[in-house]
Amino acid sequence: MMSLALLAGCVPGSEDEPTAVAMPTPTKHPFLNVEGTGVSDAGLTLSIEEEVEPTPDPSDATSFLIDNITVTVGDSDATLSWTTGRASVSSIEYGRTGLFELGSVGEGMTLTRHAVKLDGLEPETTYYYRISAIDTVTGEKITQDSAFDTISLAPVIDIWYGPEQKYGNIGIPKRWFNIFGNVYDRDGVASLSYSLNGGPELPLSIGPDLRRLSNVGDFNIDLARESLNPGRNEVVIIAADALGFERREIVGIMYEPDNVWPGDYEVNWSTVTDIQDVAQVVDGKWEIDDNALHIVEPGYDRLVAIGDVAWTDYEVEVPITLYEVFDDGFSVINNGPALGILVRWTGHTDFPIADWQPKVGWKPFGVLAWYWWKEPDLGFWLLEGTKDVGEEISAAAPEFGVTYMLKVQVETVSQDVGFYSLKVWPQGEPEPEEWMLEAEVEGQPNGSFLLLAHHVDVRFGNVKVSQLAPPTDNPVYPVLSGSGFISATNVITATAPITTTAPLTETVPSDTETNP
Repeated sequence: MMSLALLAGCVPGSEDEPTAVAMPTPTKHPFLNVEGTGVSDAGLTLSIEEEVEPTPDPSDATSFLIDNITVTVGDSDATLSWTTGRASVSSIEYGRTGLFELGSVGEGMTLTRHAVKLDGLEPETTYYYRISAIDTVTGEKITQDSAFDTISLAPVIDIWYGPEQKYGNIGIPKRWFNIFGNVYDRDGVASLSYSLNGGPELPLSIGPDLRRLSNVGDFNIDLARESLNPGRNEVVIIAADALGFERREIVGIMYEPDNVWPGDYEVNWSTVTDIQDVAQVVDGKWEIDDNALHIVEPGYDRLVAIGDVAWTDYEVEVPITLYEVFDDGFSVINNGPALGILVRWTGHTDFPIADWQPKVGWKPFGVLAWYWWKEPDLGFWLLEGTKDVGEEISAAAPEFGVTYMLKVQVETVSQDVGFYSLKVWPQGEPEPEEWMLEAEVEGQPNGSFLLLAHHVDVRFGNVKVSQLAPPTDNPVYPVLSGSGFISATNVITATAPITTTAPLTETVPSDTETNP
């Protein structure tokens, strides 16, 4: 049954305290302005300061506005509050449709600050409403139609990239397909699991885990390529809360296993509406913003893959614009914020860290071409291989808001050995003839590349890839739980200083283990 109560606000800590949800403010409408004190039928007092004002001008409709409308919703109730510029009698019409078929409830008192609580609502239901206010001078004003949604009794599962997703539609950029999202329940999430194509339910970790799951409630499903069927696959995600309420969400995956990513490849973000049409997210919540790829929630190793596991020799060019570096990136586990490109990638492994869900091992790979902040005022441009042994070139960090061109190249020297090159220069200036860094590194012999944002806010512009050799017919995948291609010493040498930022000042050996 529906009841009405006037409230001065929520009662903090009460068992039936509703959950605050931001609602858009409806278009403002005119109203009146004398204040008094009223007592609700719920026994709560609404105290309002009294004011003495000049006699209102009947023609002054602009002083009679229904304003400051807020809605606080629960699963079975909603509290609406608003103000009127002059004292008025207000009421709410509401319903499950725009016909407001559930009727009207009113205060019956002349006030300038108003609040009405609606009880007996259904969970997960949209209710439409409009507010009217009548003063004795100007008459009646009515707001535009608005709506609110009551919250769920069961957990809420947010699938970041939608209920229908794609894998292999261009090629295969990594051995895993990932489904990302966030789960929330006000009573606490007791369990989270998934089932692939009607198979057994498998448990999922819930963030934060200090690594791939950055925020409270984050989850990431690793689906092995071999576990998917050609065509449409179906994943059911199951969340249960502490009270036993359950939610199931279905995600469809259209898998095309036979495509090989074209080696000469370009991405113009201004023409892209779905990231999975042109790339594959590995971690994090990304969006296309201002014609660039932008991380929405910065954190640990936010990654996007482009290319194919069968790629060997190629060159990548992409504009990068840095906006913020986050202090939490300097913690021991994060080892310093960074941005750049990881070359020759086939997917996460269990090395050097095993037994995590999702997998968090990052070795082996080809090379990291990135800027790494060792300290807030000390950073390096690096070409860094799997064994983290080599030389670091000290240089000024990219300036905030300035766009730089980043170019990385890899060519095969012999089996498992690649020759890598890196250069950086401000967009709009001539490209330097010399490479800033060059290195011969033993590691992963094939793979796609990753756009990498590690505890930074950065935008990646349009991507251009040039193929330097055909893809391999037999792509190599690293051993999931072993060291793979990391037995050889990794030598890195600098051949030319960067001249487009501050001069290079020192060369120091790497003595820490970083992670992509």
